[in-house]
Amino acid sequence: MDKFIAPEDGEGMELEVVDWNAPLLGACEALGVSSVDGQLTTARPARLQTVRAASSSAAGDAAAGDGLRREWLQAVSESLIEPNHGLFVAADDGRSFLPNEHSAVLVPDHMAQFALLGRLIGLALLHGEQLGKSAGRLNPAILVQLLGLSCSDENILAFLDPEKVKQFQQARQHVKSGGQVDDWGLSFSLTDASLPEYMKQARRCDRSLTPGGSQVMVTNETLEEYLKLTASCAVQRWRQGIDCQLAAMASGLGVLLPAPLLAKVGKAFYVEELLKLLGGDPVINDSVLADWKKHTDYSGGLSAEDQLSQWFWRALASFGSEQRAQLLQFATSSPCPPALGFSRLPGGPFRLERSQADVGRLPTASTCFCTLRLPAFSSFEDLKAKLLLAVQGSKGFAEAAVAEAA
Repeated sequence: MDKFIAPEDGEGMELEVVDWNAPLLGACEALGVSSVDGQLTTARPARLQTVRAASSSAAGDAAAGDGLRREWLQAVSESLIEPNHGLFVAADDGRSFLPNEHSAVLVPDHMAQFALLGRLIGLALLHGEQLGKSAGRLNPAILVQLLGLSCSDENILAFLDPEKVKQFQQARQHVKSGGQVDDWGLSFSLTDASLPEYMKQARRCDRSLTPGGSQVMVTNETLEEYLKLTASCAVQRWRQGIDCQLAAMASGLGVLLPAPLLAKVGKAFYVEELLKLLGGDPVINDSVLADWKKHTDYSGGLSAEDQLSQWFWRALASFGSEQRAQLLQFATSSPCPPALGFSRLPGGPFRLERSQADVGRLPTASTCFCTLRLPAFSSFEDLKAKLLLAVQGSKGFAEAAVAEAA
């Protein structure tokens, strides 16, 4: 049975048992959110200090530490945001996720889970944690609302429906080129056919943009007013459809990042930068790999000039982005490089260490300290093959690769 312990000083919380097959189990309680109504049950746990996972081995040993905690936080976030779970849906841009206005039907405790996600975002921004690739794919309009950022309705609509805003620009260019919009038959009203999918089921307001709008035709002179009102109405309908979901997320976020601090965050970063902070850099290209190599320390009698080190970086250079991400996760618990570069790697710096283990064994890692240990392999081919074998099946508290090496 899961057991949760909140220290008396309120500075952190401990989650003693993790089920990697169900990462959301106990997540609300671990982060001080009521799983019944989403209300906050602790004043301000600054950090989830420890996560423990029971081993699947016969010995029944357990693992704990910062690496496991980081991976658990990402697993929970990914589970919450993944569209099949029901809290979010894919946006019209095909790349980002928006809150599902029907989340209550699919997830009975949806308010608790939205509040949980808000608190996770607060933890991530406050302590430099990453929440995984899905967090980086949250639609920017969500953070605009949560942080209270100053943003025009048209700019918000550009996040929600980029095609619609592209049409706005085409209309402006048409007028600028001497064209007329009178013959387009536009009036100051909206119809269902003109609404994007994410608004089709939203609560209805008067479709007229102005009193008697269906009888007021759009002209070149009134085009800007029409576009402004259209954007405002679209954003208003979007907000109305997910007002409760956004409020729950804001309640969780506000515990760790009160309004004055949120204002500072909003002034310091663009919303796209904040999403990158949450999700990390999604691709490990050659320039990112060079930064990784630059901010690596060496230990165990190993130096950057040793052949073993050179073979390691040669192997990574030959890997694709996905294989590099797998190795990074194996060594640090996160597949995404930090948005601010490897000099800001949580738990870092990344460390490459010579292992005293037999050369027939696989590389091992200590994710708490971002350390990768390499046996003294006798060839580049052997090192590359053993690296690839080691990272397979390394997600969660799974020691299959290490066990094989033993």
